[in-house]
Amino acid sequence: MKKLYTVFALILICLNLSAQNQKKEFTEAIEDNSFLIEEAFNQGKGVVQHLNVLNYDPMSKSWDYTFVQEWPLFGMKHQISYDLPLSFAKHSILFENFTVSYRYQLTYKDAWAAIAPRISMFVPINNNIDNNWGAQLNIPISKRLSNAFIAHFNAGLTTFFTRKADRIDNDRKILDTYHMGGSIMALISPKFNLILEYLVEADFNKIDYDYNQFTHTINPGFRYAMDWGKVEVVVGAAAPITLAKNQKTTTGMIFYLSFEHFFK
Repeated sequence: MKKLYTVFALILICLNLSAQNQKKEFTEAIEDNSFLIEEAFNQGKGVVQHLNVLNYDPMSKSWDYTFVQEWPLFGMKHQISYDLPLSFAKHSILFENFTVSYRYQLTYKDAWAAIAPRISMFVPINNNIDNNWGAQLNIPISKRLSNAFIAHFNAGLTTFFTRKADRIDNDRKILDTYHMGGSIMALISPKFNLILEYLVEADFNKIDYDYNQFTHTINPGFRYAMDWGKVEVVVGAAAPITLAKNQKTTTGMIFYLSFEHFFK
């Protein structure tokens, strides 16, 4: 983990060194429409976003669908959202953990960087052994580097709550997962972006007090925005490449569809 913290510090230094551009007026850009790396932009006042994400997992050979709604709470400073995920595997449909989130816009994009810490709570909605109460903390940082590039950085922790007697039976319950990653957006045009994301996840075993696995994901993709009247529609696709020790390298698929509009 020391290496991860070193990378974190270096990224913050690089973002700070580019702060001289913070007052510059940049061209219009797509915001808050990524795949694996969260962007630090809350929804504007009176604007709601509906996200649909379809993900193919080659390890389990299953398709996972997630519906997300993001709502501003009394303005852009505070945002609440919920995730409702479904898994399609072996001719069955499973409801995964329901997620409720709160995100605070600590700094805005006109500062040296936008920062919006998020806390999420996982709520089990069925008796599936993989579902359990848990929580996640994520700290996204976003920086507009120039008219051609935007950078994003994430760091956080996911943990699941369980009784000690349950921990032996379910590997997922005995693990805390630390994550860190970043992305770069190449603005080919204000409405079309190429995306390259990188995410590393470290599973910490709370019984053995050791790191079980490091998983690295490289995710190239694109996103395209269009306006339908007063509704902004963003479509995107990506091909996440996952690498982990003693595991086969896999390539999945992600399809993304977002609708954003005023609700008052």
